[in-house]
Amino acid sequence: MTLRRKTLLVIGLVLVCLIAIVYFFSNEILLGGFAEVESERAAANVLRARDAVTNDLDTMAAQTRDWSFWDDTYQFIDDENAGYIERNLEPDETFVNQQVNFMLFINAAGELVYSRTFDVAEGVFVPPSEEVLSLTTDYPLLLEHADPNDSKTGIIMMAAGPALVASQPIVTSEGEGPIRGSLVLGRYIHQDQVDAFSDLTHLAVSIMPYEGEELPEDYGRAKDNLSGAGDVFVQPLDKEAIAGYTRLDDINGQPALVLKIEQPRQIYGQGLTSMRYFIYALIGVGLASILAIILLLERMVLSRMARLSGEVTEIAERGDHKARVHVSGNDELSRFGEVMNRMLAALEQSQEDLRAYNDELDAKVRQRTRELRDRVATLRTLSEIDREVNAAMHVEPLLKVVCMRTAELLGAPVTLIALADGSTDRPAESCGLSAATISDRAIARHLEKVLEPRPHGNEGDAAVSESLDLDDPVSGDFYRQAGARSGIMVPLRIDGAVLGVIEALDDEPREWRDDEVQALELLAGQLTQALGRARLYEMELARRGELSVLFDLSRDLNESEQDPDVILAKVTRHAVENIKVTFAIAALIEGDEIVPRVGYPIRILDYDLVTHGRGKMSSLPFIRKVIEEDSPVIVHRDGGCLNRLEQVIVMPGDTASTCIVPLRSGDSKMGILILGESRSAQREPIDGEKLELARSMCDQTASALKRAELFQEIQEAYMQTVLALANAVNAKDSYTADHGQRMGDMAMALGEAMEMGRADLETLRYGAILHDVGKIGVPDSILLKPGSLDHEEWQRVKEHPAIGEQIVTPVRHLAGATKIVRHHHERFDGSGYPDGLAGENIPLGARILTVVDAYCAMTDERVYKSAVGHDEAIEELKAHSGTQFDPAIVDAFIRRFSRKTDAA
Repeated sequence: MTLRRKTLLVIGLVLVCLIAIVYFFSNEILLGGFAEVESERAAANVLRARDAVTNDLDTMAAQTRDWSFWDDTYQFIDDENAGYIERNLEPDETFVNQQVNFMLFINAAGELVYSRTFDVAEGVFVPPSEEVLSLTTDYPLLLEHADPNDSKTGIIMMAAGPALVASQPIVTSEGEGPIRGSLVLGRYIHQDQVDAFSDLTHLAVSIMPYEGEELPEDYGRAKDNLSGAGDVFVQPLDKEAIAGYTRLDDINGQPALVLKIEQPRQIYGQGLTSMRYFIYALIGVGLASILAIILLLERMVLSRMARLSGEVTEIAERGDHKARVHVSGNDELSRFGEVMNRMLAALEQSQEDLRAYNDELDAKVRQRTRELRDRVATLRTLSEIDREVNAAMHVEPLLKVVCMRTAELLGAPVTLIALADGSTDRPAESCGLSAATISDRAIARHLEKVLEPRPHGNEGDAAVSESLDLDDPVSGDFYRQAGARSGIMVPLRIDGAVLGVIEALDDEPREWRDDEVQALELLAGQLTQALGRARLYEMELARRGELSVLFDLSRDLNESEQDPDVILAKVTRHAVENIKVTFAIAALIEGDEIVPRVGYPIRILDYDLVTHGRGKMSSLPFIRKVIEEDSPVIVHRDGGCLNRLEQVIVMPGDTASTCIVPLRSGDSKMGILILGESRSAQREPIDGEKLELARSMCDQTASALKRAELFQEIQEAYMQTVLALANAVNAKDSYTADHGQRMGDMAMALGEAMEMGRADLETLRYGAILHDVGKIGVPDSILLKPGSLDHEEWQRVKEHPAIGEQIVTPVRHLAGATKIVRHHHERFDGSGYPDGLAGENIPLGARILTVVDAYCAMTDERVYKSAVGHDEAIEELKAHSGTQFDPAIVDAFIRRFSRKTDAA
């Protein structure tokens, strides 16, 4: 489309929009004013009609008073003389003139003295109906008069139709008592009565029962909007008429009738006519303005722009960024030509820079992807190794499994595990040599050297070497025969003693990553634990009971969560049930204090095991000595070796004796396990066998605690990698630098408005930061494409939630975030992807993130689109509320981010 056509189209659209805006605001303001005046007038007319009914009730009350405040009536209610009836009640003029349908005379005892019913329409007396005779019993209010001036009026719904009823006390003509009874007059509200109301108010009045079975539609809407007897509801019936409604309650205050008035919409019609003439005039002025603007633009701008466009098109077709445009004059177009020339020069340079940047970014992304895949594979392999190690109960198969799996895990051609004999500290067993032929003497001398105690007490540190010392007189021969150029060696330690080493060697110089070192340390911990279990199994096969206990504890710990308190809770329970002591307490060193963390059972001897005390290590000399010497001890209450604070921690309540066992992993001093005994005839004392079993259980506990710590570090490293990957994706997808953090902050603010808990809010924040991490699997040619995507490209983009779920799933404490990452493109009406979930089947966090993501997508500047304003984005959210978005969350978003500054 040419610029001229676009200009004409834009000016036309501006005119149309201007007319639409003027029409809208005129319709809202001008016609709204007419409609408001019209509604107020209708409401006033409703009140006039209601006042007519009220006046009619007042008139009937006055008529009733004329009869009840009369000596003849006062006498009649006492003696029931027939003359009163003949003189006053026989003539039908009494009923015709006063438009009365029935009269009831009731004495002070509530008994009916006389009744008369008159059919005004036919002009004849009729027998009173049972409904009329039972009025005084159905409505006892009619007979309740506190004084001579106490009258009762109102509406009563009867089978013959609604009736206006008035009741007055019967007293003397001077209004004196005592009250001898009540006089009740009633008049049915038939159509002639309604017509009388219409004539009186000059309005079209109609009345319908409030509880009618088949009320017209407009009466039904009015009934829903009338909550009280004084309310007025007005609604247009069509373009020609408007109606007003009010509710009339019966004498007991219950809804009885709906009164309606109808009037023509003259005011609104006049407003529509005025609006029509105004729009015609605006169109005429607009067309004239368009013609004048086009002529001026053609002469002053469009022709010059056409020339400039031709030169730019020619440069683009040739692809010659060295060419320049020529524009004469000294105005914006000429300056634009100068800017265009500078842009062409800058474009030439920026293309080179962008090409270099894309190459660098692609390399980083590929590297990050490889690292991520390697770490995922590492976690899975470690889990498989853990299962295999736990399944092996003999040393030889155990070593073979670990050697093979270590080679797979680290990609090391040669792996070696060496175990030291407990009495000689000399090589006992080795296996796993592969990809080389190595003499037994070279292996033996190398293992003898690496198992020697190291100075400075650093035997527990991992040794990492990028280039091995091939000239070493002992190990050099082994390394040369193995063809090794670099390697990692980690000692196998338990209870402070070195059981052996595990070593991985490579035939090329290699930079061993931190996660590879951590993985080997974790493997060493698994192997150490398994070796301890296997050695006990082989050496003490006769003591199956104790080994069964240790095996059950190990399995329980391996299957438990990586939570120290969970691990300690299982250990204390196993200790009480299998070592046969009264209670067990696990206390950990936290800073300079030792703190009881878990006790089993929780209460014993009316004493809470885990709240009885804590103390600084400097105040606990005996406990500190036990931990430093790494040797379990048995303490008796009368032993005198504990100070008062240690007595509180170690021997709570009436404890007779305790066994204190240190918790250590390598050089790491973790805490103590306290086994307490309340001595009785049924209990055996804590002896050496129990002490040994307790020591073994503490070794497993320490290894499990250390494994939990290492596992948490690996999880954290993986999580940091995922977060870095998310930032890389944001950079690729042309987000701003703080896009992920801003998404997380907005999502948490909206989650707080939805009253989510703290744990759910933290999950929501990670889900927001990581929601588009799966775009790492979408090619840049699709992700950064400035135009529309074809079907195949769009299907590739729609895969990113599932890819993101696979990336995030290995991080245990991001389990909740995986659902948010997978479902943040689901739609409330079920038309989203990848699973087509709808409504509340979509996780709440995903529904919140869908709204926040849509808002940020609209308000952020992107390669393929321009940003929109806050208000326009809010309108889009409203427009898709209930289809794409959860309406409740959209409402909460608008309330929380009512201004652009709030969203920012």
